[in-house]
Amino acid sequence: MKKLFVKRTVGWGYSFNTETKLGKVLLAVTLLAVAVFICLILFGGPNAVSLVITGTEAEIKSPGIFTGSFNFSTNDIKSVAMIENFPSVSRRVGTGSPRLYAGRFDVAGYGRGNVYIHRNNPPYIVMELEGGWVFLNGQTPDETRAFFNTLNNIQ
Repeated sequence: MKKLFVKRTVGWGYSFNTETKLGKVLLAVTLLAVAVFICLILFGGPNAVSLVITGTEAEIKSPGIFTGSFNFSTNDIKSVAMIENFPSVSRRVGTGSPRLYAGRFDVAGYGRGNVYIHRNNPPYIVMELEGGWVFLNGQTPDETRAFFNTLNNIQ
């Protein structure tokens, strides 16, 4: 009976024995899992940013795999504005896919901030909080305006 794992000929450790059917299947499953994971990172799963406000607590939910959500108190909001052109950014931590920016970014003209935007989809909301800047928008201009109106009504 052939072994499922064999010692590597180069380096150290073990590898799948692709001379066996099970070894070939395990290698294929591993490669498929890596490809799926890369696709999820690049294209994300669900692709909508959402804003949920409960009392004085607000949460921006992000579809990015590594970004989770951002929570803040509505009492910390200093100002809310809407802009048509989003400034250039440099990612610190988060997702920077072709469709979405989500996470911590350095934003030109503002400094470090939390960014949750659908790229190339104006308008954009700029919020100044006690602890820094937050940028977000919805999937559609109407959804972004609804976020903006909600945030303006709680100030």
